Order: sequence, then C-alpha cells, then structure tokens
Amino acid sequence: TKFSETGYVGQNAEDVLQDLLTAADGDQTMAQFGIVYVDEIDKVCADAVGSLGAFKRGVQNTFLKLMEDAEVKVQTGGPAMMPQMGPGVSLSTRYILFVFS
Repeated sequence: TKFSETGYVGQNAEDVLQDLLTAADGDQTMAQFGIVYVDEIDKVCADAVGSLGAFKRGVQNTFLKLMEDAEVKVQTGGPAMMPQMGPGVSLSTRYILFVFS
C-alpha cells in the first residue's frame, strides 16, 4: 500500500490505525496494544509524480506524530475520507508498537 500525506493519492498514514482496529475486530482496548508493521517505508511513501524529498518527509512526519503517544480519532463505519459513515473512536498510540523496515 502506498501512503500519501493527505490520503488523496494513496492511503493516509493515519489509516493504519483504522486497519489495526479492524484487525482487532473493533476492540478498542486490543487495538491500543497492537503492532503496526510497515515494510519498505522508503518505497510506500509516494506521490502522484513519483518525486522524493519533502513529500516523503511529510508522510514520515505523520508516522512520527502517531508514534509520539497521540490520541487519534479513528473512523469505525467507513473510510477516513467519509466521516459521516461512522461515529469513530479515539485510540491512544502510547502502547502500539510501530515497526518500520
């Protein structure tokens, strides 16, 4: 999966938490103690024109913010781009293990 800073080109970096919540069958407590593994981080951060630099740094900065004990609102009923689909829950990233390779 490719990530973009805003989610317009690919998946928003914060969408990994929505995937984590889905993998935990919607159990918020279990998701807050989950593991997020992103393989080949240098390749999954791409934009429409394929350039490097500032765009990749933006995606990486978004991941860094998630790793800094953040409270993130995660949509539960649909894609993050359509918040009207579900109410959403707040996930703490304090105990989520992020692994990047």
